[in-house]
Formats: sequence, structure tokens, C-alpha cells
Amino acid sequence: MGIADFCVRNPVSVTVGILLAVLFGTIALLRLPIQMIPTVDRPEITVETDYRGAAPIEVEREVTDRLEEKLNAVERLKQVSSTSIEGKSTVVLKFDWGTNKDVARLGVSEKLDLVTELPPDVGESLIRAINTDEESPISWIMVETDGDLNRVWEELKDVIVPHIERVPGVGAVWRFGGRDREVHVTLDPRAMAARGITVSDIRQAIVRENRNVKGGNLNEGKRRHLVRTVGQFDKLHHIGDVVVRHDGQGPVHVRDVAAVSFGYEDRDFAVRIDGKPALGMGVLRRSGANTMEVMEGVRQALSRLQERYGDKGIRIEMVYDETDYIRDSIRLVTRNIYFAVALAVLVLLLFLRSVASILVVAVAIPVSIVTTFVVLDVLGSTLNVIMLAGLAFATGMVVDNAVVVLENIFRHREMGKGRLRAAVEGGREVSGAIVASTLTTVAVFVPVLFIRQEAGQLFRDIALAVAVSLVVALTVVPMLSAHILPERARVRFRRLRAVMSVLDKGGAGFSRLVLGLLAWLQRGSLRRLAVVLLIVGGSVALAYRFAPPLDYLPRGNRNFIFGFVKTPPGFNTDQKEEIIKVIESRFRAIPEIESMFAVVRVDAPIMGAIVKEPHTDLAGMRRVVAAMRRAVGGIPGTQAVFITQAGLFPQRGAFFGGNNVALDVKGDDLQSIRQIAQGLEGRIRGVPGVNFVNSSFE
Repeated sequence: MGIADFCVRNPVSVTVGILLAVLFGTIALLRLPIQMIPTVDRPEITVETDYRGAAPIEVEREVTDRLEEKLNAVERLKQVSSTSIEGKSTVVLKFDWGTNKDVARLGVSEKLDLVTELPPDVGESLIRAINTDEESPISWIMVETDGDLNRVWEELKDVIVPHIERVPGVGAVWRFGGRDREVHVTLDPRAMAARGITVSDIRQAIVRENRNVKGGNLNEGKRRHLVRTVGQFDKLHHIGDVVVRHDGQGPVHVRDVAAVSFGYEDRDFAVRIDGKPALGMGVLRRSGANTMEVMEGVRQALSRLQERYGDKGIRIEMVYDETDYIRDSIRLVTRNIYFAVALAVLVLLLFLRSVASILVVAVAIPVSIVTTFVVLDVLGSTLNVIMLAGLAFATGMVVDNAVVVLENIFRHREMGKGRLRAAVEGGREVSGAIVASTLTTVAVFVPVLFIRQEAGQLFRDIALAVAVSLVVALTVVPMLSAHILPERARVRFRRLRAVMSVLDKGGAGFSRLVLGLLAWLQRGSLRRLAVVLLIVGGSVALAYRFAPPLDYLPRGNRNFIFGFVKTPPGFNTDQKEEIIKVIESRFRAIPEIESMFAVVRVDAPIMGAIVKEPHTDLAGMRRVVAAMRRAVGGIPGTQAVFITQAGLFPQRGAFFGGNNVALDVKGDDLQSIRQIAQGLEGRIRGVPGVNFVNSSFE
């Protein structure tokens, strides 16, 4: 007994199976995390080490080289790359796909314990094993105030950020723009020279005195006392009272050779929103959390914070929300499914002229979709834009297969066969063709399930959705056809008599036209050959004409434009901010821009812009990007300005998911490498299609 025979002869069992699939599918849908893109877990571990105040050359020689020497021995290591910038070393360890990251992280930790002879000012290395969920914020939040930003920064660090981090599903919160409070010891070179005191002497004295020292215990009668020497500073004048050394004239205190005061750390970051200074936060989602639920919790937290700080002159505004794009994607897929159903209804009415056949397709489509949710939940997948695309694709296959099965069952009914016999024989006849047709598509996607690399993690959801559509076509459609379709193949409802009459005449005429054309084509070999060549040639020509640009991943259409400003080496934060002000003034002249923000940092400054709703279509976004690129031309102090629409998929080394090509120039002589890189940079700028070229030499 074939699968179609079993389903037709056991309608109760199939119906129960459908109800269970719908029930568990609904439960699975409510459980599935919703996010922008599938989670991609790359086999990479990052080791970050701070060495504040050190130049890139010192960071490389004193920290990076010594870390790499030990980390090169980690098991299953494939590649080591490092970046040494001012005050920070970053070492990226890439492993073979399929490597257990927990085991690899343990191996990295063990090798770091073997690193010795690091400078005393080097901070503790931070080991990070992250995935795509922890690389791109789902929301950007700006904090404005009419008062001192640094005072608000303390409130942001101690109250606002912890309040947002307590939202379920929030993994971390980035913060930018403020400066932490610190104690400044301003040295007097003349006083130091007169007393023969060096900077090292003062530093060692402060470090030596700023600590509490244990002194053991003291027994007194029935009591036991723990003794300690308290020396840690808790007041500003305590630092000035520290004795640097004793000479012939008595003790020399810090206050004798330096001024001690409160201040703020060096200004390495500056955040601006719509041309005004502000503080910035980026909200990162915990891996596996539901983006929609996380963002709802973040909005509620911001609402409470706005009520709390509204009277204090502190304004908190969310300038970017990833869920807006997710909602647009869901609406787009839903609309496409509606179009698919409408076209299926039109085809069924035109060819079969049966209202009951519409019910079969109307049941098959949601059953296929809901059943897919069960499979996703079991395999630990998420509901994302790739999955939604797979659902839309699978829905089309369900409709195609359902129409083929229904049409063949109708043909058997018109031959005078009963319901059961027509359903069994009609479904059995086309089952082989449906399986072959569906498997040709499934064969493209199913191998993706066994790929461990990034492509397999991204596109396996499409393979799951397509595979489920075949099961529904071979089980649900024959059973419903046998028990829902009426005895007469074409039922006449009184209220629809006129409509059905028109459909009868139109459908019959269309069928005769198609059959006549096919009969004419079969009369000669040359005709058949000519038609085949015409179809193949026309298909190739249309595919070439309308083929989209070749790319690894779709860019999507996020309402977020990203900018990257390259300045000459050595520019300080204040100078970079002045350049950003000029760019902001030009961007404000573009009427389509709703809001914008900028982050001035030690590296190249970055900018972001949100476009007004009427202009967020693909053509509108391209017009705004083109206008912004024209606006940044000829700005003094800039070497280049990179403007692009943020991509849907973040890629390591690319700016917000942009497409990039990385060229590595290796050698023993740094100056020779620099000359070669500069020559390549100038030549690549002239290549058509290149938007921006950036060298990492600085």
C-alpha cells in the first residue's frame, strides 16, 4: 500500500495527524526565537589585552608578539591574526570548523597562563568566543542632556546601563561618549629637579602606599583580633601626604613636587546625535533570545527611565530598532503568501471550476507551514528572514504539487470513477512525478544541512521548509480530495451559477487553445525543436537581463546608512570632531534624512543615518546614499569617506555587513610593506565598482 492509498483509506488517522501537527506547530511557533538572521557560530576566539598609553609598535612588541608565541601551540588552530592599535592588542584565533569552542577556549586560557614578562601596566587578557548574535547590536540608544555629559556618564554607567542589562534576553550593553572620573597628579618638573626626584620615584611611592596590608592576628584575653595596616587612599589629600623620600631637609611629600586634583580620563570617544553632543549605547541580544521580546523589554525599560530622568534634563531616545526590519520582512512574506494563495485559487477556478478544490489548497498551505515550525523547534532553529524566505518558497511548492494532484484526481473523476478510487489512482499516478520534481529542489538544499561552515548555518532553514512541503503534498492533498470534493466534479451553486458558467466557458476555451497549440506543435520535428530552442534561448536571455548582482549573501534593505571617515594619522579627538561637524552640516541639508549620529574615536570616526519612512524603499535608500556621497566630497582633513547602506548579514572585517575584499601584504621590512600597500591602494581606487579603500597601517 502506497502512502497515498494509506492516507485515503485512513482519513481519521490523517486528520488526527493534521490536528496534532497544527497543535504542536502553534506551540512551536510561540516558542521559536525571532531574530533578524540565523545565528552563525564561527570557530573563532578573540583575546583582547589593554596596554593603556602605549603606541602600536610597543603594543606589538611587548604584548602581541609574546601572546602569539604561546597561542600558536593551541590544538586544532588554523590561523592566527592580530591587530595592535594604540593601547590595545587583539589576537584572533581561527580553528577548524566543527571544533568545540569550549574546549578551544580552555586551551587558549591554559596557554595564556604561560605568557610571562609582560609589562606591569598590561591589563588582564579577555577571552571572547562570540557568534553573530554578539557582534551586531539590535538597538542603538542615545542619551542627551543640557548639563555636563561626564556627570550623566556616571549615571549611565551606574544606573541606566544596569537597568537595561536586567531586561531578559539582553546579553550586554555597549556604551560610548563619556569619560570616567580619575585622580590627576600633575608633576612640577622644576620642583622635582631641585630635589632630584624622578617620575618613577613618585609613581612607586604612590603605588607602595595605596594598599591595605594584612598583619596577622592578635589574641587578647578571650578575644581574637585580625590586624591589618590601612593605607588605601579614600581622600584626595592622602595622596599629597605620601612621602616620596627623606633627604637632609626632611621628608619630601607628593604635594611638594606635584598638584593632586580630581579630573576625567583622556577624551578618546565623542558621540553626537543630530549635531549635538550625546552619550551612546548599543544593546546586544543574548544568543538564542527572542529579538521581539527583548526589544519589547528594552522599550519598557526606556519608558521607565524616561519618566525617571525626564525632570532632570536627561533625554533617552532609541535611534535604531532592528525589529522594524523584522516586522517589514514578516509583512512582506505574509503578503507574498497571500498572492500565492490568490493565484492558486485563480488557477483552480480557471482549470477545475471547483470551489471545493480551493478548500484543499487552503488546508494544505497552513498545514505545511505550521508543520515546519515543529521541525525548527526540535532542531533548535529560529524564525528569521532566511526561514521566512524558505517558507514562502515552500508554500509555492505546496501549491504546485497540490494543483498537480488535484488536476489528476479530477481527470479520474471525469472518467466516472468514485471518490476513493479517483483519489487513490490519481494521487498514485502523479506521486512519482511530484517526488521527482520536489527532490530536484530538495537535492539543492538538503546537502546544506551537512555543511558546518557559515553557508550551512545560514541556509539550512530553507532546506527544512522545502523538505516538509513534499510530505504534505503526498499525504494531505489526496486525503482531502477523496473526502471533500463532491460526487460531481463540478458543483453548481445557485448563487454562483453565473460565475461558474463564465468560468466554464473561459476555462474550456483556454483549454482548447492550449491543447490545439500542443497538437499543432507535435505534427513536426522541426516545430518541436524550434519551440525547445525558443524556450531555452528566451529563458537564458531573460535570466541574463534580469539577474541581480552576483553576491554571496543578500544585502536586504535596512533603514540604516553607515559612514566611515578616514583621517590622516595623528589627528586627535577634537580635530576629528570638527570634521564630523562639517559632515553633519552637509547631511542636514538632505531632506530625506530623519536622524543621524556619529561616534568620534581613536580609530576612524563612524556615522549612522536613519531615513524618513516615505523614502525607505530600495530606490529611495539608494538615492539618499548617492546624495550623502556627493555631500562629503572635498572636506578638508579627510582622506576618504565611505558611505553605504548597512547590510543584512554582518561579516568579520566588513563595515556593517558591507562587501569587502581583504589583501594581506606580508614581509620583514615594515617600510617596504607600507610602500607596497600605498601603491596597491592607489591602483585599487581606480577599479570600477570600488567604493572605499582602507589601509590598516595606522
